[in-house]
Parts: sequence; structure tokens; C-alpha cells
Amino acid sequence: MIQNGQVQTSVNGLTLQNGLTTNLVSAKAATGEEVPEQIMVTTRQQYGLPEDAIVYCNFNQVIWHKNIFLKWTKTRQHAGFITMA
Repeated sequence: MIQNGQVQTSVNGLTLQNGLTTNLVSAKAATGEEVPEQIMVTTRQQYGLPEDAIVYCNFNQVIWHKNIFLKWTKTRQHAGFITMA
């Protein structure tokens, strides 16, 4: 489904949705205003993320101050916790 760019598919009666096409299926689910009706499937490859690293995400609307973010990431890089891609 993901490799072929399909919007969604069905497996044993369960609808699976390509996570990158959420805005095509439901604008409110894409913005977080409502819970998606289908299970979303995505891969690290779709977003250019490494397979062997921890990915930190910020799903809220808090804006990180640049200096704090840089110190936070440098500390974790130095400790070997993360790889910056």
C-alpha cells in the first residue's frame, strides 16, 4: 500500500490508511481535530528517518526556543542517545 501510493486498503475487513494521505481522507483528522476512523500505517522511510535511531516528536503546538532545543539535542548527541538526521 505505501510503496504503491494507495490511499487505503482493507485486510480481513479492517481498513488501513496510508498516513501520508490523511489530509485526503479527513482534513480534521489530519490537523488533530478529531480521531481518525481508520488505522494509519506509515514508515520511517516515508519521512526520511533512519531505521536505527530514536525519533523524538512534538505533536503539540508548543514552540521550542532555539537555544534550548540546540542544548537539548547536543547533550543527547554527546551521550550517544540520538542521531540527528
